[in-house]
Amino acid sequence: MKASTSVNQKRRIMKLKQISILWMVTGALIALNIILYLLKPGSDKLMAFISDTFPVVCSLIATYLLYTTVKAFKSKDYARTAWLMIFIGVVLDFVAETLYGSQEIFLGINMDEVNKSIADIFWIISYPFTIIGMVMLLKGYFNTDFPKGKLGIYIIFWSAHPQWNQNR
Repeated sequence: MKASTSVNQKRRIMKLKQISILWMVTGALIALNIILYLLKPGSDKLMAFISDTFPVVCSLIATYLLYTTVKAFKSKDYARTAWLMIFIGVVLDFVAETLYGSQEIFLGINMDEVNKSIADIFWIISYPFTIIGMVMLLKGYFNTDFPKGKLGIYIIFWSAHPQWNQNR
């Protein structure tokens, strides 16, 4: 009995280390992105490649992390459904980021001049899933005995989220 418990604990520790590494990689990518934008090395084409590649990589990492979160729930309950909704929204965001970057990098389309693209459809479809999942998590949280805080603070953070203020 102890041997199987020990093996399970080692697996959990390895999984947590993998997730920690992914968070560190994401942080490093964001830092690298900021540095590259400040220094602007190379041509406009290189900067376009960087600006189109980083969101895809970060969305892919987020997709994997959310997949492991949804998979961690053994029973199909309210919390799992909320995380599944967010996961679906992020998968659609990953598809949109990939399409956007592919159109700009491989097809040579200047996306600044395009009014609507197929990526926009995936972004629009992703929002309801993400919003529903976040509302479900917030509703589930308010139904617990945890300290609630002020609702106004949640609304301020929600409205200040960068995803809602994108200039694409």
